[in-house]
Amino acid sequence: NGHHEIAFDPDGLAAVTNRDSGSVAFVDPRTAATQRRAAIGGVPIAVVFDARERSFVVADAKGGALHRFDHTGDALGAPLPLEPGLGPMALSPDGRWLLALNPAANKMHVVDMLRWSRGRDVAVAGRPFQIVMTSQYADLRSLDREDITMVHWPSLGEGGDARVQRF
Repeated sequence: NGHHEIAFDPDGLAAVTNRDSGSVAFVDPRTAATQRRAAIGGVPIAVVFDARERSFVVADAKGGALHRFDHTGDALGAPLPLEPGLGPMALSPDGRWLLALNPAANKMHVVDMLRWSRGRDVAVAGRPFQIVMTSQYADLRSLDREDITMVHWPSLGEGGDARVQRF
């Protein structure tokens, strides 16, 4: 039931979110059989696969937290609190940063995947709702703006502000 997002482990299961039931199912893509189901308790709105750690990250829009699961569907530690209103996510090409859009708060949350900790927030006007990663930039599209916000993701680890431009 409800809207689903899917992320795949190339060597194993797929994680399938279910907004209506507030859960994520771990499915064998060869047989379509559910191997495990985990309750998130909110509204699981997005999921990504971290190839470096071979884990899944699920965003809960209602509770504003990120949940991590290993490649078999076992929970990995406590959820990481961000803010309610989470939306789409993407990993930087090097796997260091998880970028989680928050259309309700007009920002992009940055998570340090090496430390599993909240990093900085980057202001993004107009309710950001789509993210595409390139070799140097996170390109963000907002619902209420015609321009694109480009965040130079390698600058996220530098001191000072992240480099942001719009076009």
